[in-house]
Amino acid sequence: MNVARRGLIVLTLINLFNYIDRYIIAAISESLRHSSLHISDLQYGLLGSGFIIVYMATAPVFGALGDTRSRPRLIALGVTIWSVATALGGLAWNFASLLAARAMVHCGARAAYAALLGNRPYVLTVLGYAAYTFALGGMALYIVKFLERVRGVSEGQASVGFAATVILTGLIGIALGGWLSDKLLKVTQQSYLWVSGVATLIAAPLALVGLTAATPAVYWTAIVLAQLLLFSSTGPINSAIVNVVAPEIRATAVAVSIFTIHILGDVPSPTMIGAISDVTSLTKAVLIIPVALLVSGAVWTYAALREGPPTTLFP
Repeated sequence: MNVARRGLIVLTLINLFNYIDRYIIAAISESLRHSSLHISDLQYGLLGSGFIIVYMATAPVFGALGDTRSRPRLIALGVTIWSVATALGGLAWNFASLLAARAMVHCGARAAYAALLGNRPYVLTVLGYAAYTFALGGMALYIVKFLERVRGVSEGQASVGFAATVILTGLIGIALGGWLSDKLLKVTQQSYLWVSGVATLIAAPLALVGLTAATPAVYWTAIVLAQLLLFSSTGPINSAIVNVVAPEIRATAVAVSIFTIHILGDVPSPTMIGAISDVTSLTKAVLIIPVALLVSGAVWTYAALREGPPTTLFP
């Protein structure tokens, strides 16, 4: 096995465990509410937002370093901090200590900025990604809580069911989206945007069904299909970002993207959903998720059209 393949496997596993760790708190969302910590929906949303803030704030710094310093060493440092912070989260004794520990987890994961701001394909892609992240962050954090409180699903069934859904749809969706995007490069150079845009536009009504249908077979099917489509956008949209910038500023471009999608996406969405839920109901609060997905899909599709429609539907 060559070095590049080993590196890909290691980075893929790191990313997989990062996502599992990122949303592990969702599996115990209602337990936190009834525990000695007495976490309200607003506080729960703040946990999700705080988790992202440090990640968002440090991304430009690590991105700039990634263009000039040893990337393996930066990754090793990040994974070490992330691992320690995860362990500290298990020792939290109140909301403040839990918030601090969760925020620390994301510590791990020039002229250039002006050039990126003037790059229209890059800006559109990142703005669509922000809406996507807004929806995905809210869904990941609140879907288990929603299934337990609104649909009456047991805690074990909701958490295990959704965790299995995320893992399976993640593995299948990411691979499928990347494969399809590469195949469609024969049709259009904007295949990454087309796959991401169309998949997210289809996922939006499915997410709405998943959040409004009362029949288990219907809402579980809709949730699975929506998650599969959303994960199929992950690889293509990140490829789209690095392909529209010069190679020497790609790490910076990714870092700026990370900063933007989180400050506009899953930093505000958990807190916003939690606040709406406390004032009205969780049933109404989660309806903002399919709206954000619709916006994301529309922006990506528009970007694909502006940069050049496919010449034909078939190779």
